[in-house]
Amino acid sequence: MGGHVPDRYLDDLAEQVDFLEITHDLARAAGRPAREHGLRGHDAVHLAAGIEISDHDVMFITGDRDLAAAAMTQGLATATPSAPPT
Repeated sequence: MGGHVPDRYLDDLAEQVDFLEITHDLARAAGRPAREHGLRGHDAVHLAAGIEISDHDVMFITGDRDLAAAAMTQGLATATPSAPPT
């Protein structure tokens, strides 16, 4: 596949993703995981969003090992995929 991700895969994936608006409250909530886990701003916002919507049906997905480790310490079901299925 040479790095190309099929459109059907992206369409299927997009239907399974929750998109959250980055509100003032979410940005402020990101400060705690940033300090606790030494995360960069965008990673801290990603984690704060995961915490905000966490329940038993949510899978926190990231390719960043440090972010995945931080998510697991927060009790989030976490996956670190290496590549999309072909």
